[in-house]
Amino acid sequence: MEGFFGWIRRAAGFWGIFLGVIVGFTPGLQGLSMVKGPYLQNVAADGITICWETDLPASGTVHYGLLGTGEFSASGPPGATLHQIRLGGLAADTGYVYQAEATDGGGTISSAQYDFYTAPASSNVPVRFAAIADTGGPSVLSALASKMLAEAPDLVIHAGDIQYGDPADP
Repeated sequence: MEGFFGWIRRAAGFWGIFLGVIVGFTPGLQGLSMVKGPYLQNVAADGITICWETDLPASGTVHYGLLGTGEFSASGPPGATLHQIRLGGLAADTGYVYQAEATDGGGTISSAQYDFYTAPASSNVPVRFAAIADTGGPSVLSALASKMLAEAPDLVIHAGDIQYGDPADP
C-alpha cells in the first residue's frame, strides 16, 4: 500500500497532464494570435485592402498614415478570423505605413509596422518587376534578392521553391 502521499503524487501527475492537455489544445486559453499575414490585396491608385487571419474570432483594425505617421484607423466587422479591411481615399503613388491589430475578449495583438505604395494615377506609367523561382537554399536566395533589389523593382514575384535542402544553410 503506497499510502496517502503516494496517492497525492499520482493524482498530481494525472491533473498536471490533464491541465496540460486542456491548456494546450483548448482554443482561447492560449490567447489570440495572427496565423497568416498581414498581406496586401487589390492595390489601386486610391486604396488598398489589408488582410490577415487570426486563430480565434476577433475585431480587426488597421492603423495607417503617410510614411512616418500613423494617423488614421479603419475597422472591420467583429467576430472574424479572416480580416479584410479596405483603406480608401488614399493619394495615388504615395507611401503609407500600416499596422494590423486584432482584439478579442482576452486582449489585443498587433503586427509589426509595414509600408506600401498606392498605384500611380495613370495606367501609362511603366512598372519595373522581377520574377524568380526555384531559388534553392537561403544563400542563393539572399544573393539573388540583393541583385533584384538593387534594380528597385515595383513588384517582385516569387513562383515557389523558396528553400529546400539544409535549413541551416547560411
